Amino acid sequence: MVGFHPSHVQLLKQLGCVTEIIPWQTRVFVPLAKSVQTLERLIQSYPQAESESQTLAA
Repeated sequence: MVGFHPSHVQLLKQLGCVTEIIPWQTRVFVPLAKSVQTLERLIQSYPQAESESQTLAA
Protein backbone atom coordinates (compact mmCIF):
# COMPACT_ATOMS: atom_id res chain seq x y z
CA MET A 1 0.00 0.00 0.00
CA VAL A 2 1.34 3.42 -0.96
CA GLY A 3 0.66 6.79 0.60
CA PHE A 4 -0.76 5.77 3.96
CA HIS A 5 -0.28 7.98 7.00
CA PRO A 6 1.64 6.27 9.83
CA SER A 7 -1.22 7.01 12.24
CA HIS A 8 -3.50 4.79 10.11
CA VAL A 9 -1.44 1.61 10.48
CA GLN A 10 -3.55 0.22 13.34
CA LEU A 11 -6.81 0.83 11.43
CA LEU A 12 -5.36 -0.75 8.28
CA LYS A 13 -4.43 -3.82 10.33
CA GLN A 14 -7.99 -3.97 11.72
CA LEU A 15 -9.29 -3.89 8.14
CA GLY A 16 -7.19 -6.96 7.31
CA CYS A 17 -3.84 -5.63 6.12
CA VAL A 18 -0.55 -6.96 7.39
CA THR A 19 2.65 -5.05 8.09
CA GLU A 20 6.35 -5.80 7.75
CA ILE A 21 9.33 -3.67 8.64
CA ILE A 22 11.65 -3.56 5.66
CA PRO A 23 14.83 -1.43 5.88
CA TRP A 24 13.58 0.36 9.00
CA GLN A 25 10.27 1.35 7.40
CA THR A 26 6.80 -0.09 8.05
CA ARG A 27 5.23 -1.47 4.88
CA VAL A 28 1.54 -2.36 4.62
CA PHE A 29 0.32 -5.24 2.45
CA VAL A 30 -3.05 -6.76 1.54
CA PRO A 31 -2.77 -10.53 2.11
CA LEU A 32 -3.64 -12.57 -0.97
CA ALA A 33 -5.73 -15.13 0.94
CA LYS A 34 -8.31 -12.51 2.00
CA SER A 35 -7.67 -9.88 -0.65
CA VAL A 36 -11.27 -9.40 -1.86
CA GLN A 37 -12.70 -8.89 1.63
CA THR A 38 -9.80 -6.67 2.70
CA LEU A 39 -9.96 -4.51 -0.43
CA GLU A 40 -13.74 -4.09 -0.03
CA ARG A 41 -13.25 -2.86 3.54
CA LEU A 42 -10.43 -0.53 2.46
CA ILE A 43 -12.51 0.99 -0.35
CA GLN A 44 -15.42 1.57 2.04
CA SER A 45 -13.13 3.22 4.59
CA TYR A 46 -10.96 5.15 2.12
CA PRO A 47 -12.84 6.02 -1.09
CA GLN A 48 -10.54 6.61 -4.05
CA ALA A 49 -9.74 10.22 -4.80
CA GLU A 50 -9.75 11.33 -8.39
CA SER A 51 -6.30 10.97 -9.90
CA GLU A 52 -4.54 13.55 -12.05
CA SER A 53 -4.92 11.33 -15.15
CA GLN A 54 -8.69 11.06 -14.56
CA THR A 55 -8.90 14.84 -14.25
CA LEU A 56 -6.95 15.37 -17.48
CA ALA A 57 -9.12 12.87 -19.37
CA ALA A 58 -12.34 14.66 -18.39
